[in-house]
Amino acid sequence: VSRVNQLDADLLDADLVETIKEHWTEGLRYFKSTLKDKIEPEITAVFHLIVYGLTVGGTKGATYGAQLQNLRYRDEFSHHKDRYHTRNPNLSHTQKIAYGALLVGGQYFWTRLNRLMISKGWADHPDHTWRQRMWRIVQLVDKWYHTLTLINFVAFLYSGRYKSLLNRLLGMRLVYSRPQMQSQISYEYLNRQMVWYAFT
Repeated sequence: VSRVNQLDADLLDADLVETIKEHWTEGLRYFKSTLKDKIEPEITAVFHLIVYGLTVGGTKGATYGAQLQNLRYRDEFSHHKDRYHTRNPNLSHTQKIAYGALLVGGQYFWTRLNRLMISKGWADHPDHTWRQRMWRIVQLVDKWYHTLTLINFVAFLYSGRYKSLLNRLLGMRLVYSRPQMQSQISYEYLNRQMVWYAFT
């Protein structure tokens, strides 16, 4: 599977969420000036949850960006159980739930936790306090996560499999929805993106 197609799918998904979120948050400017920043993590989580529920969490088995690139997720664990690797099984119910919980819930929890620690000045507490220890643990986990993400990305560039650490952990691999069309170059996704921007 083309690495470019997989990365383009990610960019399209990010653009879609940002475009939708931008118009909703624009309405918040008429309220208290700090309201938008205060509830920004909740707004982001809600839109990610909606997009997830309508795509990967539903019957599609792929995000909107992946669909535009003729891609869908395959249950790689079940695929490897097939002796001849002839099956392309859809994601299991467990994979879908875990993906949604970690992608949406994980991002929201991590953002909120960091905001709390920064606003309360946990980094400035004395070394022997539990808040300072928790701050150091969170920073260490964050550093390890970014290191593993970089390693996974290098592995992805080499093998073309598992574009994210979460995909690798859950055995979710992007494959072509219609393999017979994989060699055709389609600009349909660009046309749709232009339509999105024209309407917005």
